Amino acid sequence: MLRYETDIPEPVALEDETIVTVKACALNHLDVWIRRGVPAYQTQLPHILGCDIAGIDAEGNKVLVNPIVACGVCRWCLAGRDNLCAKGVVIGAGRPGGYAERVAVPKRNLLSIPEGWSWEEAAAFPLVSQTAWHMLVALAEIEPGESVLVIGGGSGVGSAAIQIARHKSASVIATAGNETKRARCVELGASAAVDHYAEDWAAQAKEANGGKLFDVAFEHVGGHIFEGCLKLLGKGGRLVTCGGTIDAQPKADVRYLFSRELTIKGGFIGTKRDLAEALEAARQGGLKPIVSETLPLEKAQEAHRKIEAGEVFGKIALTL
Repeated sequence: MLRYETDIPEPVALEDETIVTVKACALNHLDVWIRRGVPAYQTQLPHILGCDIAGIDAEGNKVLVNPIVACGVCRWCLAGRDNLCAKGVVIGAGRPGGYAERVAVPKRNLLSIPEGWSWEEAAAFPLVSQTAWHMLVALAEIEPGESVLVIGGGSGVGSAAIQIARHKSASVIATAGNETKRARCVELGASAAVDHYAEDWAAQAKEANGGKLFDVAFEHVGGHIFEGCLKLLGKGGRLVTCGGTIDAQPKADVRYLFSRELTIKGGFIGTKRDLAEALEAARQGGLKPIVSETLPLEKAQEAHRKIEAGEVFGKIALTL
């Protein structure tokens, strides 16, 4: 159950931490999964959700927060793969998050907000941009001129993926569940957008790509969409995935894998380097957080309902 409380203990900052006064916190499906009690996120209750945070640190700096708290010394951190840290936790999942007036976070997790961004835009940036950059740039290693299929282009991570692919001079075909969202995908840079609820969505996507198979497929829902993405990849194609919201156990026809030498890679959020590179791209004008709606913190329940109903394009942010 999600409940708004006005009397909770003040956060306490450890030696390497600071208190951030929260100005905005953007929602993610991660928040919904934790609220539902998904086994992968066993959280001690009562718990404060929210991993996408923007606010003011103890020194008065305007900051956004890297959602992954890594140890910095394990084999994964030393290899630059801090998203896989042996002791890593996600803010708002493994420790109190940003659905609060104040939150304690490590100082090393703070990054400055680009000039001209609102608090809501800053809060909407970290998780989805870090994830999409990690998947497309670090894992899929997209190249200029390649074709990218972005599933769920109306989602937070999908809207970021469209922009990142275009920033890297790749062409994009997106999918989205309604005409309004498909039009917004095209506005973000997709050459076309098709209805992923249509029975022949895969054929539509291929046709929109000039009848050609794709170099990269970016997906985060699993199920029959995952299966369709495999079939839409050409030789040497790469499928990157970060979720299984409709079905976490899809089937895969291995004949496509070996005959076309396809690669499937899973992405878990992203590294601090991914976030820094995505933020630099944003400063250059190649990536902008998409906020469709803003609500006050006390209406978090309504915000969750909107996400679960698929009413949001990009992100929804809570303000304090």
